[in-house]
Amino acid sequence: MYEHIKDIFEAVVLSAVSIVCIAWFIGTIQTRQHLEQARKQGLWPPIGQIPTDEDLKRLVNAGEKILAIKMCRQIHNMGFSEARAVVEKLAEQGG
Repeated sequence: MYEHIKDIFEAVVLSAVSIVCIAWFIGTIQTRQHLEQARKQGLWPPIGQIPTDEDLKRLVNAGEKILAIKMCRQIHNMGFSEARAVVEKLAEQGG
């Protein structure tokens, strides 16, 4: 009886881990595609070039808040909530 419950539990845990891994993989692909699209639009610097505050302002002006938060975290080495506050303040000020 307990062996059967243990088998079911292990299957559920394995399924949950698999779903999380698949979701992470899909999220990574979508983020890379989003960054590539931003590069093509001139909103994100080319590979190898360090983002600047001007790049950040361009993203905010284009309405790309999620990418702007990501860039702000890279430029200023800050947490998500701090970067979000900076991006929101820039958006309020019009970039």
